[in-house]
This record gives sequence, structure tokens and C-alpha cells, in this order.
Amino acid sequence: LKLKAVREHMIATGWSRSHINRCVSQIRHVFRWGVENELVDAPVSQALEAVSGLKRGRCEARESKPVRPVPEADIVAVRPFLARVVAAIVDVQLYTAARPGDVCRLRPVDFIETAGKVWTARLEMHKTAHHGRERLIYRHLGQTSNRLGLGLGQIRTSGPSPRRTRRTASRVWLNTLN
Repeated sequence: LKLKAVREHMIATGWSRSHINRCVSQIRHVFRWGVENELVDAPVSQALEAVSGLKRGRCEARESKPVRPVPEADIVAVRPFLARVVAAIVDVQLYTAARPGDVCRLRPVDFIETAGKVWTARLEMHKTAHHGRERLIYRHLGQTSNRLGLGLGQIRTSGPSPRRTRRTASRVWLNTLN
């Protein structure tokens, strides 16, 4: 099969195993689309599906380096130059370990009333929602929150769900700052 030759060329070029597997998957997807639209014969797509992905430690392709978190010193150095809303988003990410998309989609109605000094946000839309999983973000309201001035203790947790727009997101973050 020519796909194996293409994959070997990718290995020789120095691409990482995970990147090669993604590219091979995309090639298979293109041919599946071609079969669906009657541009390619079905046996071609079936033959491409038979080519297995590269396995960790069982091929000559290099492994990609793990993605490390940004050093906190870099965050501290950049923070004074950020807009208030962006700085608040960075701070919430830093202290909750939430994904960037999850933090940007937070709305006041996502916050759940909790007893004590822990707030919880339940997200309707998130990366694994299509698998039926629930995504919760937890944050202890201690000295850090007070130092950041987030005011997370006074977030409105009821009322109508606002439309998801950039303007709404900005208002949410500005409200948490006040």
C-alpha cells in the first residue's frame, strides 16, 4: 500500500508518532468522504483502514515532548500587561487548573451554591460533554481569591441563562472582578 510508504516518509522526515497517526487518520477520512460521494471505490478506503496506527515503542518514529505548564514566573511577568478580563481568566485558570475554553464559557448561572469556602461551577458545554460526562470546576475561596480581587463569593447563581456572546462573557468576567 502507498499509505505505508507515505507513513515511512513521515517517519524519515522526523515527525512525531502522534502527529503521523493524526495525518494518516486524516488521509483515511478523505478517502471515506470520497467513497461516500462516489468519487473513490470502496475497496480503496477499506484497504487504507487496514493500515494500523504506529504504536508507542514499536516504531522508529520519535515521541513528542510532553506539553509542560507555563512557569508561574512567566505568568507573573505578563499579568500587569493584560486587560482586566484576560487577567481574571488567567488567574482563574491558574488556581483551578481548568481548560481555557471552559473558563471562557463560564457564566454566572453555571455556579452552584455550596456551603463553606468552596465554589463549584457545573459546565453544560465542555470538551467531553458529547460522551455524557459532567464537568465541574472547584475553587477554594481563601486568601488567593481575596488577593486577586475576584469576588467569587458574590456571584449570582440563579436567573435566566444569558446568550453566549463575547459581550456576555466580558460582562461575566467584569462582574466577577467587582
